[in-house]
Amino acid sequence: MGNHSSFCGHMGAESSVEPLRGTGSSPSRPSVRDYGDINKVPTITDDNVIEFFTDVEGNWEYLINFVSRSKILHWTGDPRGVWGPGELAIYPKGILVFGGDAPDKGPGDIRIIKVLTRLKVQHPSQVFLILGNRDLMKMRFLAELADVPENLDDPWLPTWEKQPRPLSDYLVKEKLQKNRVSKLRWMLDCNTGCQDGTFDTRKDELAHLYGTATDEDVLFSYTDSVDPKSADPWMLEYLRAGLVALVLGDVLFVHGGLQDESAGHVPGSSSTFTNVQAWADALNAWKEKELRDFEESPGWRSGADGKKTRGGAGLIEYGTPGAGARTVIYYNPFDNGNPVKRSVKVREFLNSSGIKCLISGHQPHGQTPTVVRHMDTGLLVITADTSRSDAKGSKVFNPLNNRGLAISVVRFQGDLVLIEGTTNEGSKHGCKLNRRRMNGEEMPDALVGRQLLNNAWVKTVVEENGEKKVIVALGVGWTVTVEVMSIQRACMNLKDEYRQGGNFHVDMHDIDPRQLRRSFRTFDDSGYEALADSSSLRHAGYKQLDQEAVKVFDTASTYVFSFNGVLMPFRDTEQGQQIAHNVNRMIRHDKRVVFITNDSTMSRSTFFDKIVNDFHI
Repeated sequence: MGNHSSFCGHMGAESSVEPLRGTGSSPSRPSVRDYGDINKVPTITDDNVIEFFTDVEGNWEYLINFVSRSKILHWTGDPRGVWGPGELAIYPKGILVFGGDAPDKGPGDIRIIKVLTRLKVQHPSQVFLILGNRDLMKMRFLAELADVPENLDDPWLPTWEKQPRPLSDYLVKEKLQKNRVSKLRWMLDCNTGCQDGTFDTRKDELAHLYGTATDEDVLFSYTDSVDPKSADPWMLEYLRAGLVALVLGDVLFVHGGLQDESAGHVPGSSSTFTNVQAWADALNAWKEKELRDFEESPGWRSGADGKKTRGGAGLIEYGTPGAGARTVIYYNPFDNGNPVKRSVKVREFLNSSGIKCLISGHQPHGQTPTVVRHMDTGLLVITADTSRSDAKGSKVFNPLNNRGLAISVVRFQGDLVLIEGTTNEGSKHGCKLNRRRMNGEEMPDALVGRQLLNNAWVKTVVEENGEKKVIVALGVGWTVTVEVMSIQRACMNLKDEYRQGGNFHVDMHDIDPRQLRRSFRTFDDSGYEALADSSSLRHAGYKQLDQEAVKVFDTASTYVFSFNGVLMPFRDTEQGQQIAHNVNRMIRHDKRVVFITNDSTMSRSTFFDKIVNDFHI
């Protein structure tokens, strides 16, 4: 596994005050490339523990918190102040995979990237860095912020931006002078995917590390970090160490995900790969070729078509919407904010190479990772970005913090995938899945990754008042609605496809009425008319429902009615016809309706025929 102390000695110098920018001469530090193939994949055994986290996005406190929960990472040596409780280290059997998007939304960009790069060089076969769109975007700054008039007078606009905001309009609105610092602000605010405030969080970090920082220091921190001639090209070193795709055993790691057009595709290649490992190798070789092209020509040049281009332009675009459907980096695997299954083509592509789990980040979906099971191949697809867990999270240390207190670790060992962590409310969650044996889990873990009738997904397991329950979540756009649900209710609401391979049957005598009474969704997009605001569901013997009860009734997914109390009293009446109409409407909206009776003289078939023929339900 190796220990490259020479490189680490240089990297360890960040704890002392250094110049804020390089000298413009050749690099004074060893490069990642000086150590040969640092991405050689080890043979994975059941003794290895693989941990995955992703999309830390400049949040230094999140990294510290993750290490505190890790089984494989720890701090060694003396405290290093702003650089952490010590030097980050990894235990011998541990393997760390970071899923990409290290910088952008907090005052921790520099420290996170340098700490991860140093750990990678120290333990090359134990640490792997997946490149995300935010990482690759940094390649833009050297050419676009070069001190040449055309960069300000005729600035390049990203071709993938549908409605790019001109620099001139931005300068007028923000009342800024036309200079390189203002252009950097424009890039960060308008066309690199950052939040407003990213310029300020970088300035805060520089001041935190070096005691003081100017706007020009912020500018140079972006340009020098990717300049091959800089004395400290720390962002470029991270890109050199990173991968686009990684296969460890039967697990495939990418930043965004996989779809039909990207599966087996390598930019510039006329061939479509059918073997996942060969495809990943070719994709990473292409990345390396593009990055070397960038290092040789990072500034503007004329392309074959006469248009302005630069070295590594293809790699930059691959991490943007400009790559279309052929990228594994900039890809949203959800449908209107809600997870969906991978296509048949993707499942077959992965299954033919023995891939049992596809894991990515990039697209947030609530406070915990999302699991999607595929019942035909046993594939588990995990999306682990939790960067938008809590928009109201504390802004004391990071004004751009949208995480709150939520944190999760995805861990692989042997046959198992273990997901554990804490929600924003402080509740511990966790589940244990078997990726090599379909339906190899006990309840309630067996529910995780299965979909309910309302399209929500079971995400993880929690304990509430001594009772194990599941967290379910439904995404709509950028809103994720979360509910803690009883195991009974989750089983009753599973889609038929996800009832396979497990004991999800709930006997009537086991049903807890309190759980049925709580059977409601926490969102109001039910998409059908109110069902309980009509007198047709009441008669003289019933109390009128209050507004809260109406809301609960309307949003339930399963209804249990007494035949003798709801139907029989209104047989052959106008009220009975209205009740039947409402019940049929519920069924049309995919509601589950159960009628029960204590009439022992009727068989089940007779009871069914009576409901259908006498009441037209």
